[in-house]
Amino acid sequence: MWLAAGIALLAAPLISMAEDENAETGAVKVFVRTIKASEALSAATEHTDISLDASLEDLKPKLEKLPFKDFRLLGSREEQLSLKKKDVITLPNGQSLAFRPIYMEKKRVGLWLSWKESNGASILNTRVHFDSDDSVLTGTDSEADCGLILAIKATPVELP
Repeated sequence: MWLAAGIALLAAPLISMAEDENAETGAVKVFVRTIKASEALSAATEHTDISLDASLEDLKPKLEKLPFKDFRLLGSREEQLSLKKKDVITLPNGQSLAFRPIYMEKKRVGLWLSWKESNGASILNTRVHFDSDDSVLTGTDSEADCGLILAIKATPVELP
């Protein structure tokens, strides 16, 4: 009986290691759009129609909820990342965005994100869970009456 329990204890880490190896063979496609939001609206201002680049039309329902009137695409980037591997991209304004895919399911992806100023100061350091058919928005003030928004979409990639 003790021998069987000992073998089970030894086998458990081997099974766990095999599952970890399988979990690390996938990849995640990350699409990041950097958006400048301008013409800030005050709380007293009635929210009217927004102005946005045609390439941001899919984000309109989310952007309409933000206190800005104008949205312009500064740049976009698409990367394919291996699970558990860190990658860093430079945004059009010199800031950086680091990613590490944590997990991947059929229609859900978990990422660790670290957004930093060009001088290295941290803007955001968090874990985000993505549904593969949706973009997540995050943002910060960038200058007077303007904001910088990142629209991030992460989808699982099945490798052969």
